[in-house]
Amino acid sequence: MTATTFACTDFDVAKRLAADASTATYGIRPSDDEVGVELCAALKNVYAIALGIADGLGEASGIPRHNLKAATFAQAIREMSILVDRAGGHAETPYGLAGVGDLEVTGLSGRNKLYGVHLGKGEHPDGALATMNKLEQTVEGYPAAPLAVRFADQPGVDEKTVPLLHIVARILRGETGDVYKAVAAAVKP
Repeated sequence: MTATTFACTDFDVAKRLAADASTATYGIRPSDDEVGVELCAALKNVYAIALGIADGLGEASGIPRHNLKAATFAQAIREMSILVDRAGGHAETPYGLAGVGDLEVTGLSGRNKLYGVHLGKGEHPDGALATMNKLEQTVEGYPAAPLAVRFADQPGVDEKTVPLLHIVARILRGETGDVYKAVAAAVKP
């Protein structure tokens, strides 16, 4: 079963297209939140890197980082909701299939998650990216992170409001020493 979201500002059009294209194994949820769905699609790649970092830290230390990963996931969705809302989308969109669902899939096994695992194991961001490139694996979250930070600054969302986004961007620039402490500080309640 595949589940996806079709978004159109005209909800009737989204519903009609979803009904026309749905099959027994391809389910479609219609949405009138184009802004929210599009932002979730891009932002989830950045946040999936953070989820991968938690897994990589666990692999490197032999100590599972399930709580860190859970806190990271919750913070990612919270930040996505803030950014979607500030951009004029629906704050609840990230809590549905376009946010939680897509981040779950990407954070479990996607390329961005795998890149994050390399970082969590202690690899430098550029070296880990080179490894992914050799494997012909595109890491969309790498170029998206600095763009997302610039985007967040436009509607006036500061680093205190979206700390995980800023930490991921800083990690990718090689500006943090201890990635565990950096991510843990960004997701601390």
